[in-house]
Amino acid sequence: MHVMLLGLVYAFGAACIVNYFFMFVRIRTTEAYAQRREKLVAAYLKTHQEGARQEDATAGNRGGTDATAPHNTSGAEELLPDEPLRVVFLHPDLGIGGAERLIVDAAVGLMKNQSLRSVEVVIVTNHHDPSRAFKETVDGTVRVVVRGSGFPQSVFGRGKVLCATIRMAFAAFATCWAFPGTNCFVVDQVAAAMPMLKFCAGKTPILFYSHFPDQLCDPNRNEDGTLRDRIPGHQTYRSFFDAVEVWSLRFATSVVCNSKFSRQVMLQTFPEMAEKVDAERDIFYPPVSMEVHRVPMETLEQSGALRELRDAVMGSITFVSINRYERKKNLTLAVEAFARLLAMDEFKPASTSEGNSGGGTQLRRRLLLVVAGGYDPRLAENVQYAAELEAYAAELMVPSDHIRFMRNINEDEKAVLLSSMRALVYTPSNEHFGIVPVEAMAYGKPVVAIANGGPCESVGDAEKEDPSTCGGLLSAPEASAFADKMARLARVASYAEKVGAQGRARILQQFSMETFSSKLVRRLVALTVESDSDHLKEGLKEVHMKADKAAARAPTASSSSAEKVKAD
Repeated sequence: MHVMLLGLVYAFGAACIVNYFFMFVRIRTTEAYAQRREKLVAAYLKTHQEGARQEDATAGNRGGTDATAPHNTSGAEELLPDEPLRVVFLHPDLGIGGAERLIVDAAVGLMKNQSLRSVEVVIVTNHHDPSRAFKETVDGTVRVVVRGSGFPQSVFGRGKVLCATIRMAFAAFATCWAFPGTNCFVVDQVAAAMPMLKFCAGKTPILFYSHFPDQLCDPNRNEDGTLRDRIPGHQTYRSFFDAVEVWSLRFATSVVCNSKFSRQVMLQTFPEMAEKVDAERDIFYPPVSMEVHRVPMETLEQSGALRELRDAVMGSITFVSINRYERKKNLTLAVEAFARLLAMDEFKPASTSEGNSGGGTQLRRRLLLVVAGGYDPRLAENVQYAAELEAYAAELMVPSDHIRFMRNINEDEKAVLLSSMRALVYTPSNEHFGIVPVEAMAYGKPVVAIANGGPCESVGDAEKEDPSTCGGLLSAPEASAFADKMARLARVASYAEKVGAQGRARILQQFSMETFSSKLVRRLVALTVESDSDHLKEGLKEVHMKADKAAARAPTASSSSAEKVKAD
């Protein structure tokens, strides 16, 4: 009995502490909103004061006009032009991957695009390992704040979705605590952060960037989307968090997708979002900088490993795969297709020449496959899959000097690979978008990818579409077909160069950093203006109420003064 009472006391105390923190956060955001309203009202009254005087002059003795009257609050963007747009991104794990590259590029793009409004950006994340992260998040280009890292990623390898939800909900709470003056939140991947943001900062707009429905990223689903009953209760557990994702999306002020393919899948998964995600206006293709990174000569001279990598890649007909070490990325296809390529007579190690349809023959250079990408030793799948790939290459008898496995490559290593390779191989099926193919095309290199998902939009198929507008070849997800596409690019260097040049022209038109950042900043400004309009209406309403109260007190005061004079 005493133990039960003690437990209730502890539970009550914990509830009081939690309630205090929530109350404190809401007070902070309420104060920030009040300050914002005061600034907007002051700017509005100042802007309309001259207009009100002119109206008074026109009205004559008809009583004039009130400068506080809400003539038009739709132009709130003109009231605080010097106020920076404060944007906070919330992302679960700021490591090395396509989604992470998008978040970093979006943050950097906003900071560089100051033409419409000056922007201040912060990225809040659950985990950030400087040794496994993009350069901009380490060198101070982008401010990164880690919150929620103390919560586990899983419980004995289970409950990953539960832990991710808790971690992001805490990060959202901590964000509202630390940045109460935020003008707009940008959330991706974990929609469950949005209810917490809405509870703590209900008047701040939220933009949700959808890479792909989170529930479809669950490896415990069949191809038709149905759940595998892996352990007792798993279906109930997963169904609950699927419902949480659906519910959480309702709290987004605006939802955008990274491709038309992702939008189509999203609407199939969440039909109720059809009116919220426009087929054209709400497609925000991930950007890539056209100013590709080139490794300085001083860096090459100082790094023997980097020079050796460059010489190996340039001295071979090199195919590169850059993806996380995850089974859904289907890296085994790259290894098997490369083994089939080596088995072709014209590419066998014993061969002495390679055909060239441009005329003549040349000494055969050896083929090389480089498998590189994100690798997190904390994740069992990464560790196991990397070992499986190396074992699979040995099983297929791919010579060790014809294949390399690299983990967590840095920007210089990535630049050497992309600038010196013959082509990129991209093996995931139904990929949401795929930023790496776009990066490869920025370097003027062709891409071999699977003929479904994002690459159909980003790359195009030079064999089936207008070849002058496509940056690669698309293949069925089979090793033999994939090897045939690789062979086309391996045979003739001039053909690969031509397709690569077309790819660079394609992304310059559709996927440039300038196009993305200007589109994003316009959307964020529009959301902020809409929010400011609501703040302004509330502020003007308060001004009117105060004016009415003052007017109500004025006659009483005048009457008292008159009676006093009469008595005297």
